[in-house]
Amino acid sequence: MLSNSGCPGRASKDRGAVARAFVAKAVYNMPTTRTLLDRLKTDIALRRICGWERASDIPEEWTFSRAFAEFSASQLSERVHESFIKKHYKDEIVGHNSRDSTAIDVRKKPLKKEKATQEPKKRGRPRKGEVRIKEPTWIEPFILSPPTLALRFRQNNAPTPSGDYQPSRSLSMAGSVEFIVRMACRI
Repeated sequence: MLSNSGCPGRASKDRGAVARAFVAKAVYNMPTTRTLLDRLKTDIALRRICGWERASDIPEEWTFSRAFAEFSASQLSERVHESFIKKHYKDEIVGHNSRDSTAIDVRKKPLKKEKATQEPKKRGRPRKGEVRIKEPTWIEPFILSPPTLALRFRQNNAPTPSGDYQPSRSLSMAGSVEFIVRMACRI
């Protein structure tokens, strides 16, 4: 018995449903034919869009594999895409096709930061008349900063109920040093 194509064997079924499934596989980015078959068996809407009413109507995996090989050889997906573009965008101008292929130099590792070399500290007690400068601790700049001083001064010299400020002490040069020392001890 000869089929419609002139070859012996069973006549091939209409490939329209399989072609729609091929497009669905590409659109939904399914990596394997097995994934597509599982989705067709569970998703009623997708199965009906492709053209099968029941899950039992879906062909087996090898049928899909042979059909997909034919579709790839005939470049079906490229032709479908081209017809879609011609149908929907035939009278429109595409003015924003941007492609950037500029090579960007990047580093895989950040540059190593050079550590500041410090002179080794002298050990032991300083000689007579020698003055060693003590480096401030990490908190001292915060304690002695002007905003902190202003805030502390304002807290100590709160306004009276009438709204006037009455400083509790005058800040002369000697008084300001004493004030700074007292504030540093409180914090």
